[in-house]
Amino acid sequence: MRKRKVNNLKNNVSDIAEILKKGGVAIFPTDTVYGIGALPDKEAVRRLYRIKKRDFSKKIIALIDNP
Repeated sequence: MRKRKVNNLKNNVSDIAEILKKGGVAIFPTDTVYGIGALPDKEAVRRLYRIKKRDFSKKIIALIDNP
C-alpha cells in the first residue's frame, strides 16, 4: 500500500480527488477526530474496511452530498 502525506488540504484538493478516483482512501483531520473516506467503489470500500480492520459484516456510514 502506497502512502502519500499531504500537509495542506486546501492546496491539494485536486490531488486528493484524483487519488480517490483511482480507488484510493483518504484519512483526514476533522474538528474532533480523524475521518477516513473513499468513493463508493467496491474495491475502495474493501480497502477502507481492511485499513480499519473492520469485519465486512459490520456496516459503515455513507455521507452523500447530492443523492
